[in-house]
Amino acid sequence: MRAYYINLNRRPDRRTFQEKQAKELGLDLIRINAFDGKTWDGTGWKKPSKNEARWRGAAGCYFSHCSALFAAIHYNVFPCMILEDDCILSEVPVAEPGMVYLGGYESAKGIYGFHAIMYNTRQDAIDFQLYAKAHKNTIDSVANMYRKTNPDKVKKYSKNFIATQLTGYSDIEDMIRSPDGH
Repeated sequence: MRAYYINLNRRPDRRTFQEKQAKELGLDLIRINAFDGKTWDGTGWKKPSKNEARWRGAAGCYFSHCSALFAAIHYNVFPCMILEDDCILSEVPVAEPGMVYLGGYESAKGIYGFHAIMYNTRQDAIDFQLYAKAHKNTIDSVANMYRKTNPDKVKKYSKNFIATQLTGYSDIEDMIRSPDGH
């Protein structure tokens, strides 16, 4: 299965980690240079009243996922996965219909954790990309809104989540992430 992973140039440690993981799992892995929100001027997005670092990270995550999704659509390689560079996969998933969460956590508001996602078909990817473009927000929020409006197109991996996130420093949140994800 083709997998794209999003990686900042300033994180070669995570690049090495993902390439080692891909080799062990037999994944066809392609690096996507992540959009660095720390160096962005904020053009086109409403600036936050507080916590600018987190907002910049969320914007970087959003644009990075969209870039990876565009590459998958352009090259028409489906099913495919899009991973963040702090994703740990326990196995290579079996393709399932729609857009499938491979990792994350569930709350009363829905499934969060867009660090590992699988798109079954090109149309699944296009549908989500169009929706994301119209609803610029954090990628998790956009995905959850999409899941609520299109419940037949988004689901959790049937064998339970097979992806987790590395603990430690979160580039997106610009903070240390504890083992419980907070």
